Amino acid sequence: MRRCLIFVVFVTTTMLITSGFFGCNARDEIFHVGILQWTEKVQPFRQTYKGVLDGLKDKGYKEGINLKIDYKNVEQDKELALKIAQGFVKSEVDLIVALGTGSSLAALEATEKKQIPIVFSIVGAPKATGIIVDYNDSGRNITGVSMKVPVKEQFEMVREALPRVKKLGIIYCTEMPQAVATGKEAAAVAPEFGWTQLVISFPREYLSQLQKIIQSLAQ
Repeated sequence: MRRCLIFVVFVTTTMLITSGFFGCNARDEIFHVGILQWTEKVQPFRQTYKGVLDGLKDKGYKEGINLKIDYKNVEQDKELALKIAQGFVKSEVDLIVALGTGSSLAALEATEKKQIPIVFSIVGAPKATGIIVDYNDSGRNITGVSMKVPVKEQFEMVREALPRVKKLGIIYCTEMPQAVATGKEAAAVAPEFGWTQLVISFPREYLSQLQKIIQSLAQ
């Protein structure tokens, strides 16, 4: 067994549970929801969007009857995300659903002067990236579902399964806030386990070479 473990910071999936965030009877009026999708190229993001739609349906909201959905996909474009979020504010949507860290940050920036409720999901490090102030109180016009699992807990499981691990490779993309936060957390925690580490960070344009980077690090 190799004595090298490579820790790649990626986003896993979660489902948004929508329950009563409008504070009114679902049959009384039409609610306008702006959904800001970070990417459709990654399956968990598509699954989460479906979960949002299913959650709304379960609560009695139906498009064309008491619900209007404005869905926008930005494909990881920060400037486009902000522009669309600002458009949601201008349209005075009742709620913004932000899928992904980039979408959540854009929605927060767009609503600084006009407070529109935001629900986030598929966010790996909401506190470290500034989306929330604290897990007990977001401190802002936002709430949601965090995918945060402390790195130390993950490493404890790794050590149990792979007790011979001596070296840790940490790889993350510098343009993904949640990846940077988790990568730095991993680097800070690794010494507690007695592991030596090698950290590699790279810009988004190198994502296509990720497999080669991992192979090189493994060697």
